[in-house]
Amino acid sequence: MASTDNAAAFLIAAKAHPFEVKPAPVWTPEENEILVKNHVMAINPVDGNLQYTAFYPLSYPTILGQDVAGEVVAVGPNVTRFKPGDRVVGHAVAMATGRHEDAGFQLYTILQTKMSSPIPAGMAYERAAVLPLGLSTAASGLFRKGFLNLQRPTVPARKPTGNTVLVWGGASSVGSNAIQLCVAAGYEVITTASARNFHYAKKLGAAQVFDYNSPTVHADLLNAFKGNTIAGAMDCIGAPAWAICLDVAQVSTYPRAAHFPPFHPCAIRPRSLGYAVWRTCFTSGALDINGGEELLTPSDRQKTPGNKFVATTKRGFPEPPEGVQIQAVFGTTIKDDEVGTVIYEDFLPKALEAGSYVPSPEPLLAGEGLESLQAAVDLQRAGVSARKVVVRLQSQ
Repeated sequence: MASTDNAAAFLIAAKAHPFEVKPAPVWTPEENEILVKNHVMAINPVDGNLQYTAFYPLSYPTILGQDVAGEVVAVGPNVTRFKPGDRVVGHAVAMATGRHEDAGFQLYTILQTKMSSPIPAGMAYERAAVLPLGLSTAASGLFRKGFLNLQRPTVPARKPTGNTVLVWGGASSVGSNAIQLCVAAGYEVITTASARNFHYAKKLGAAQVFDYNSPTVHADLLNAFKGNTIAGAMDCIGAPAWAICLDVAQVSTYPRAAHFPPFHPCAIRPRSLGYAVWRTCFTSGALDINGGEELLTPSDRQKTPGNKFVATTKRGFPEPPEGVQIQAVFGTTIKDDEVGTVIYEDFLPKALEAGSYVPSPEPLLAGEGLESLQAAVDLQRAGVSARKVVVRLQSQ
């Protein structure tokens, strides 16, 4: 096949398996767009979910994929930020636009300029490709109006605000980016991870890390936030975290003298925490029935300062307690407001060049060529920890 020909891994029908690699057009970039020859693409959980469950309405055949890194081969008529030959990483936004040209699982992809960043000469495409969806999703929850709306990240990092963000799932793709973005924006981060990933999360900038598998994680987080003002919570996992994140967000600022016992009805393994049970003990104010001391009452909780907001990567969350908000984030939404520009144009190029932002998690190479994509999606769906599955298309 000639070097100017395109091919894509098509999802032919809902829940079809495997992908079918077939010819596709070579696209022409329009205003504010670039055409990229993909060298590496990364796999996200949503790719497998879309293929296996068809949870999101798509027109078939379709092309999946959102994380790409490669070489610019053409630019739109008004584009000045990029030129052919530039090495870039970008968020392919076909899930938002419905256009095949905007999808990642092909040899050539159209990227929006405000969702693309140059990458340093010494950075491998495999390393850069892990960024886009995790970065965009974290930025959407942290910085968009209507969500946490934190002050924006800068290079060098802003001076500490004195406020703290809870990031649940700090070793995930979204969590890895959320930690670094918060630190660059001047916020302290308290996060959760499995015990084997504590060092990883702290290396990214988390001040404290707690084991989300621990039966005391709820109480541990409440104690960690004593005397701190919460700037909001970023849930990067979904249902297992909702109850605890909502509880921590509602209290917001804890008196330093508050007592949290080593165990209470809510301090149980998150995956087994029933929302109805949590809601009952939460609204009754009886969180400390074993500790013998009164904790903050529901009315006290509503009076505490702080940003009582939880941004979550999953939908289907329960109705939050009074005074607390929870909203699901969608990474591609930052293409429609100033956050996309802030992240991909103002912040990321400088941060990557300075080495102050580390593309995370570590890439895990699953194969080469479009034909390897199905095995890569299946590998990701089987589960990986503190790694992101990637496929290489072109030599570096």
